[in-house]
Amino acid sequence: LSKILKEVGIVLVGMKSPWDAYKVAIGAEREKDAEFGPMMEMNISKGIELFAESIPGIMIQLSSILKLVNSGNTVSFVAVTSLAMSTFATGFVSATISYDMDTDPSSRAYLPSFYGYVPDSKRSRSTLFLTMSILASTQAVLKSLLVVTLGSIATFYAWSYLLADMTLFLSIKALRRDFTYWVPVYGILGFVLSFTARFIGKLVSDFAATIHLRHPLEVGGLYFSINAVSPLVGMVLLLTLMEEGTLNVTTTKLLKDVTTILGCTLLLTATLFFLLIKREYRHTFYDRRTGVQSQIDNFIRGEEGQKAEGIYNHKSYMEPIKDKVEKWITSGWYRWEQEKPEWFNDRFKDSVPDHMKPRRRKRGDRGTKTEQQEPPRRRSIFEIAIPAAKNIKITPAEKRSGKKDEGKIDIEEFKRELSRRGTFF
Repeated sequence: LSKILKEVGIVLVGMKSPWDAYKVAIGAEREKDAEFGPMMEMNISKGIELFAESIPGIMIQLSSILKLVNSGNTVSFVAVTSLAMSTFATGFVSATISYDMDTDPSSRAYLPSFYGYVPDSKRSRSTLFLTMSILASTQAVLKSLLVVTLGSIATFYAWSYLLADMTLFLSIKALRRDFTYWVPVYGILGFVLSFTARFIGKLVSDFAATIHLRHPLEVGGLYFSINAVSPLVGMVLLLTLMEEGTLNVTTTKLLKDVTTILGCTLLLTATLFFLLIKREYRHTFYDRRTGVQSQIDNFIRGEEGQKAEGIYNHKSYMEPIKDKVEKWITSGWYRWEQEKPEWFNDRFKDSVPDHMKPRRRKRGDRGTKTEQQEPPRRRSIFEIAIPAAKNIKITPAEKRSGKKDEGKIDIEEFKRELSRRGTFF
């Protein structure tokens, strides 16, 4: 309860963002029983900020400016400057989310096939970050301008466009059995969480071009890339098909000029972005896999640490290969207890279903080998010192036959030899 009150207090006083950044800066570890680490928590807060504050702010300012122009009034320099600052701030936050997630060492260690597109040199990194910021800012203005222009013609058109766009996205997710979000929350609350996460992720991807959301667990690579150009295509079609007189001549000309500038900026920055990133990561922008398919691929092809990450996700993600998951856990559990890899912690143990955990056989207990498993027997010193000794049978001297038995050792003779030689080591 004290932790909850502390977090609520930080939010109420408006210090959530600095607090999250502070925890990331000092390298704070994931708290016990916490689903997200400091980095993920910070980026989720930024995403909510984009959804609830930055994007609506741009749309409100654009709507006011468009009304002023359409009514023949002059737009002040302050209004234009305010819009420009809001736009670039949105692009900066969006780029920060993607950049931080990609350069985070734990992310690159967990999924090197997805994280790592940011180049290694300082100059290339700086250029790429600026390119990402401009790209996200341009996307924010284009998408907002499309919605605001539709709303200027008729409010019904704007809401219909947004509703149809969201319905198409959610329908594709549902038809591909990719609607359930990866966080392990179940029942009604799980459905609400999945809907909310998909809804917010879709809008942030559309309006802010947050590159991290191309992840198969989020929007997906191919859908993200299509969404990146859809606002430009939509504005071109709208201005082409719009009847004369719908908006005044000055407004129509301004919209065409702005669309041309934004379109050229979008294409140039997108081209520069693909030239700057590492070539082996370009395929992630047209990846068609669902979240479930990507997690199965990661489990089958990844190392043990990557396999362990899949256990933390919603249990439906591993359902198609549950037999392989169970076999991997039961066969490696006792070895992990001895070796103690970093990922074999309380969080992992709590995430593993009870029926997959091997049980030690208690004294006097009976059961099949599949029901109750024991840790593998350690080799004796004798077996370590003489590898062939595991095939040698030791018999007492009084039971020896007169004939020399092959593969047998006289126990008394063996003891005398040990006493004479001392120890093996």
